[in-house]
Amino acid sequence: MTTKERQAQRRTVPTETGSGYLGPVPRRDVRRKRPPALSFLLRMETFRKAARVASLLIVDFAGVFLALYTAIAFKLAIKGAFSFHVVWYDIKPWLAFAYLVTVLMFARADLYASRPRRPGLRGISGALFQAAVVSLIFALANGEHFKSYYIFFGSLFFGAVYISSLRYLHLRATGWLLDQAGYRRRALLVGSPCSHQKRYPAARRRT
Repeated sequence: MTTKERQAQRRTVPTETGSGYLGPVPRRDVRRKRPPALSFLLRMETFRKAARVASLLIVDFAGVFLALYTAIAFKLAIKGAFSFHVVWYDIKPWLAFAYLVTVLMFARADLYASRPRRPGLRGISGALFQAAVVSLIFALANGEHFKSYYIFFGSLFFGAVYISSLRYLHLRATGWLLDQAGYRRRALLVGSPCSHQKRYPAARRRT
């Protein structure tokens, strides 16, 4: 068998009737995935996810900063020694570490996931509690001495208030932006249409 006959045999694919010509065989495997870089550039969803995570990181940094600042300021105000400079001097050494631990605990709790998967106040409070415990253990292991542990419990309380409030505003703002951009979420409802229209009036208005 010659080389041309072998190539012709490869291009001829048998069909149900016994033989048939379906065209030239592709030179590359059609099952091969696209290169990761190409898939990254072709998917606009990746940009939206990156923007979501970046905005949530900014929100969490603002919440951690306000929580630490408010906790120290409240303590100094009770003692009658409040000063913006003193408060900043007290929180400056701990701000970066507290933010890092908070981000790690939030990532572990899926607080940077998509909107339907992100936990609410309970998840935020639980992750902040874990961050406070980890920070306390690290401080004690590092040889730090505290007259009281108010900074951990106070920042935990104010952090839950600030971060949950800021994340709620972030949720509303991003939801409005997605609506303006024409983004719609779709859901698969199983059951009879009548039960859906009674249980979800919005579905009846949009059908």
